[in-house]
Amino acid sequence: DFTFLGAIRTGQFWILAIIYFLFGYNLLTTMVHVVPHATGLGISHIAAASILAVTGAASIFGRVISGGISDRVRVKPSLIFALILLLISLIWLEFTEKLWSLYIFGSLFGFAWGGLSALQSVAAAEVFGLTSLGVIVGNLSFCYCIGGMIGPIITGYTFDIFGNYKLAFLICALTALVALILAFSLNPPRKTYK
Repeated sequence: DFTFLGAIRTGQFWILAIIYFLFGYNLLTTMVHVVPHATGLGISHIAAASILAVTGAASIFGRVISGGISDRVRVKPSLIFALILLLISLIWLEFTEKLWSLYIFGSLFGFAWGGLSALQSVAAAEVFGLTSLGVIVGNLSFCYCIGGMIGPIITGYTFDIFGNYKLAFLICALTALVALILAFSLNPPRKTYK
């Protein structure tokens, strides 16, 4: 088991911190901007808001299923699977213009959201043990919140400059790709003793 100070001296802590920073960036960006994006495509406000309902419902399934899968195949493959779904959903969002296809986006994105949320504590426990789990997860959540604070602001500015969400959602897809690449290098660090 790692203490918090021992954990932050490892590259694996910073890999997890960046993954959850980028996840926060994507989650809050999408939750704030998907309805304005949909209304900009000519979809009614009520129908556009229903995309968030689909996303929320799918996140429930993502939490339960990803948690169960991680008990069987460990956290790394589960994290990679959730990040792949996140990436696919954001690429899908880049090209979709119809309500039914936005529901597909919401389903994939919501499942990924639920999975990544459920796996945060499990990933920290599997990589660093239980000794300082609370403070490690708290710091990962802090990174997630910073990403969630920055994402919607950058996306809003991008929309103001270009008049659409194409570049903003492309940035989200690229950040999801970075998180996925980082997840492949996630392994429990070796603790060194003096």
